[in-house]
Amino acid sequence: APADEPPPVDDPDPDDPVHGPDDPAPVGERPAETPAAPDGQDVEADTMSTSARFSAAERRTEASRLTREARSAARAGNDAKAVRLYQGALAVRSGHAVAAHELGALYFNQGNYKKAIRFAKRATGSAPRNGTYRLALGDYHYKSGNDAAARKHWKRAATLGNKTAKSRVSGG
Repeated sequence: APADEPPPVDDPDPDDPVHGPDDPAPVGERPAETPAAPDGQDVEADTMSTSARFSAAERRTEASRLTREARSAARAGNDAKAVRLYQGALAVRSGHAVAAHELGALYFNQGNYKKAIRFAKRATGSAPRNGTYRLALGDYHYKSGNDAAARKHWKRAATLGNKTAKSRVSGG
């Protein structure tokens, strides 16, 4: 890997039923609803112990489930619940690139560019060959006023085949 790229935090999620390892969850995509946690169950408290008691495959499945629930909450306009669920997914599986990417997009849409960048970096660290995640990181840097970092990430996304990034790099 290039020196300017952090090592992957975890492998991409090949078992994710919604998205493969390099298939991002588009911000506008809204999968079918998944059942909510039973009444009285605290998502954060429940997921903190989940990591220790689940196998790697079970952690992938649980992180994917929480990510789907977070998407549903975001679609319903409940950003606070979505943030908790995305954070729960990342507590279960720290390298869940889809959850990190979508949480970054949520923060970006709220105008919190610092947190958006933090989670976009986490997504690109987990899925370094994903051009969509790299494009988003460039966009977040651009919006925060760091044009040099934005251009660097757009160039990397372009080399990964992202057409939008190619257009941004060429000024189109």
